Amino acid sequence: MGWSQNHDLGAYVGEVSAAAVCAQTAGATTPVTGVIIDLQAVGPPLSAVVMIVFEAVLAVGKTLKFTYSLATSAAANMSSPTVLKSQDGTLAGTAASGTGGAGGSTVDGILTVPVNLSAAQRYLQFGFTPVLSATGTDTVTAASLLILGGAGTIT
Repeated sequence: MGWSQNHDLGAYVGEVSAAAVCAQTAGATTPVTGVIIDLQAVGPPLSAVVMIVFEAVLAVGKTLKFTYSLATSAAANMSSPTVLKSQDGTLAGTAASGTGGAGGSTVDGILTVPVNLSAAQRYLQFGFTPVLSATGTDTVTAASLLILGGAGTIT
C-alpha cells in the first residue's frame, strides 16, 4: 500500500512519555528511570524511536553524553528484563551530545535512538543518565519520548 499526501500518519504513529523531565548539575549522574509501557495497550508496535530532548549549559570544552538502556519484560514490574538497546555514554554514537563553545554556551538537541521491537515482550522501559564532564556549574535538563509505529493502528 502506498502513502498518499492526505494519509493520516497520526493513526499509525503514537507517542508515550518515556521518562520524567530531569535536571542535573555537573558531578551528579543520577539515572532517570522511565515509565513501564504496556505494548499490548498501544498496538502492539513493531518499531520505535526513542528521543532524548535536552538543553545544557556547558563550560568551554566540556561535554554532555548520555547513557541509556531500553529493556523489555513479560512481567508488568519489569522483573527479569532483556535489554533491547543500550549505550554506555561514549558520546552515544555521536549522540546529539554537545560540547561547550568559547566562553561557555547553551547547547540543545535531540538524541534519536531507532529500535526494532520485533523481539520485545509485552512491557518496555527506557532509562537514561546524563553525564556532564565538568565538575563545576554545568547543568542539563532532559526528557525522553517514545515514538511507536508499525502496528495496523496505534491506540
